[in-house]
Amino acid sequence: MARESTISMSCACMTIALRQSGLFLLSCMLTTVASTELKQEYVDSSLTYFERYLSDWPPKVEDSLHEQQLQEKLTGFIQQIEENETAFNAFRFNYILGQLYYFGFNLDLDSAWKKCERHFLKAIDLEPDSVMPKLILSALYGNSFNPMDTSSFKRAYYSVNMLSELRKDGKDVEYPTINLNLCLAALTLGIQSLCFDAGYEYWKQMPKDSSAEIFKGLFGFQKKGCSLLSAEKGRKEYFNGCFGFKVSYPDTLILYLESTDTSIEHMAKLNLALPLVMNSERAQIRNAVSVSAWDSNYNDLDAKVGGIIRRFAGAEMMPRNVQLQHLRSSYEYVLGKGSEAFHTVLTLLQTDKHLYALMYVATNSTFDKNLGYYQDFEKNFIILANKETASPSIVTPEKKTRHGRHKKASPRND
Repeated sequence: MARESTISMSCACMTIALRQSGLFLLSCMLTTVASTELKQEYVDSSLTYFERYLSDWPPKVEDSLHEQQLQEKLTGFIQQIEENETAFNAFRFNYILGQLYYFGFNLDLDSAWKKCERHFLKAIDLEPDSVMPKLILSALYGNSFNPMDTSSFKRAYYSVNMLSELRKDGKDVEYPTINLNLCLAALTLGIQSLCFDAGYEYWKQMPKDSSAEIFKGLFGFQKKGCSLLSAEKGRKEYFNGCFGFKVSYPDTLILYLESTDTSIEHMAKLNLALPLVMNSERAQIRNAVSVSAWDSNYNDLDAKVGGIIRRFAGAEMMPRNVQLQHLRSSYEYVLGKGSEAFHTVLTLLQTDKHLYALMYVATNSTFDKNLGYYQDFEKNFIILANKETASPSIVTPEKKTRHGRHKKASPRND
């Protein structure tokens, strides 16, 4: 998703310090361009500026002040575009606002997700053959996928159908990211064969891209395997030799995300969707359990784990008395208010080689209904002895991906 390009600038702004130049220049542009003009060069250069910092999550901000400045500039530019709708044709108006609200989504601005979706759907309706609105919309859906929300699965189906049509028309030759986003959307639905096919194509198209390297490891393009999934007597067992753990769980749980990356991010991830339960509003949802594992000597480990903790910033925290091997700490969080607030249990464990984070995420009204699954998950999570961590000879995972907000679906045209 990351792209960079030079922003047009006036001579009056040329002396501003490098770190602040982008923000000051954009301020100059926003205040000096007449609202009735909005020339294409100005709009495009402004989009390129925001893209430099906000095309990925987390955004590329240096500190809280930088983030606040970006928010102010982005909201100001959005307002300027919305006030000058007549300066654009309908497609371009909606496509520009779709991009801007996607940047706002990466800044966690209120209502940005809904507005981004609305404008891209309108742009697609106006010009069905245009690729980029579909590509960015699929990234929005992929990067906000929530297994507890049935509408997320509907959006994943929409993305699969939309991207498959683009691929059928040969658009992935010019836009390789179609294959990347198609693979990730397919895996949320358990369509492993489609993801394998699209992921393999992306790897061939973009062999030096970090996502391609991950696919290379995930799908056995390399000979060495790390993980093995087996089933017996109503339970399944997931074994990960590279990160030294195994866990068994009832076969009623759905494996919707699994990855093992020993070369780039040095982590493994296993997410399981729990059986459907009815919440207080009589809607059926899926809660989830997961385990993340990292190499203890990875130099970005503190940042990775800190990211998990920061997701619950400001939440109520309660220590739990859970006894597991090499227990570091265990917490219980409540995020939000009311019956549909998120209620999460996080257990951190560490050995001399690896750090593990076990999580249970549920809504408040359904927390107790599925808590037994997490307790079973904890009980059957086993840290392997060194002699048990050899890679298995057969790799047969059900479905694998690197979804969510870590390795993301991408809106870019590679």
